[in-house]
Amino acid sequence: MIAAKRMAGYLASQAFAGPYLQDQLLLPFAMAGRGAFTTVKLSEHTRTAVNLIERFSGRIFRFSETDDGAHLAKVC
Repeated sequence: MIAAKRMAGYLASQAFAGPYLQDQLLLPFAMAGRGAFTTVKLSEHTRTAVNLIERFSGRIFRFSETDDGAHLAKVC
Protein backbone atom coordinates (compact mmCIF):
# COMPACT_ATOMS: atom_id res chain seq x y z
CA MET A 1 0.00 0.00 0.00
CA ILE A 2 2.75 2.47 0.93
CA ALA A 3 4.76 1.59 -2.19
CA ALA A 4 1.72 2.22 -4.38
CA LYS A 5 1.14 5.65 -2.81
CA ARG A 6 4.80 6.58 -3.30
CA MET A 7 4.70 5.45 -6.92
CA ALA A 8 1.51 7.42 -7.56
CA GLY A 9 3.12 10.52 -6.07
CA TYR A 10 6.21 10.10 -8.23
CA LEU A 11 4.15 9.61 -11.40
CA ALA A 12 2.06 12.68 -10.62
CA SER A 13 5.16 14.84 -10.12
CA GLN A 14 6.42 14.70 -13.73
CA ALA A 15 9.96 14.52 -12.29
CA PHE A 16 12.67 12.61 -14.16
CA ALA A 17 14.21 10.91 -11.12
CA GLY A 18 12.54 9.41 -8.10
CA PRO A 19 13.93 9.42 -4.55
CA TYR A 20 16.06 6.30 -5.06
CA LEU A 21 17.73 7.49 -8.27
CA GLN A 22 18.42 11.14 -7.45
CA ASP A 23 21.56 10.50 -5.39
CA GLN A 24 22.91 8.06 -8.00
CA LEU A 25 22.87 10.78 -10.68
CA LEU A 26 24.91 13.29 -8.70
CA LEU A 27 28.40 11.86 -9.16
CA PRO A 28 28.20 11.34 -12.96
CA PHE A 29 26.85 14.88 -13.37
CA ALA A 30 29.64 16.27 -11.17
CA MET A 31 32.28 14.36 -13.14
CA ALA A 32 30.85 15.69 -16.40
CA GLY A 33 31.01 19.18 -14.94
CA ARG A 34 27.51 20.14 -15.95
CA GLY A 35 23.97 18.90 -16.29
CA ALA A 36 20.56 19.09 -14.69
CA PHE A 37 17.62 16.85 -13.89
CA THR A 38 14.30 17.13 -12.13
CA THR A 39 13.42 15.04 -9.14
CA VAL A 40 10.93 14.75 -6.32
CA LYS A 41 11.60 16.13 -2.83
CA LEU A 42 15.29 15.80 -1.97
CA SER A 43 16.14 13.02 0.45
CA GLU A 44 18.57 13.40 3.34
CA HIS A 45 20.76 10.82 1.63
CA THR A 46 20.94 13.08 -1.44
CA ARG A 47 21.80 16.12 0.68
CA THR A 48 24.63 14.17 2.32
CA ALA A 49 25.91 12.95 -1.05
CA VAL A 50 25.87 16.52 -2.42
CA ASN A 51 27.90 17.72 0.55
CA LEU A 52 30.55 15.04 0.02
CA ILE A 53 30.70 15.43 -3.76
CA GLU A 54 31.06 19.21 -3.47
CA ARG A 55 33.89 18.84 -0.94
CA PHE A 56 35.88 16.36 -3.00
CA SER A 57 35.15 17.53 -6.55
CA GLY A 58 34.84 21.30 -6.16
CA ARG A 59 31.63 21.20 -8.20
CA ILE A 60 28.64 23.11 -6.86
CA PHE A 61 25.04 21.89 -7.02
CA ARG A 62 22.06 24.23 -7.01
CA PHE A 63 18.51 23.12 -6.25
CA SER A 64 15.32 25.00 -6.99
CA GLU A 65 11.65 24.14 -6.99
CA THR A 66 9.83 24.17 -10.33
CA ASP A 67 6.32 25.49 -10.92
CA ASP A 68 4.89 21.94 -10.90
CA GLY A 69 6.42 21.08 -7.51
CA ALA A 70 9.39 19.09 -8.76
CA HIS A 71 12.95 20.03 -7.82
CA LEU A 72 15.59 20.98 -10.36
CA ALA A 73 19.09 19.73 -9.54
CA LYS A 74 21.81 21.51 -11.48
CA VAL A 75 25.61 21.35 -11.50
CA CYS A 76 27.10 24.84 -11.76
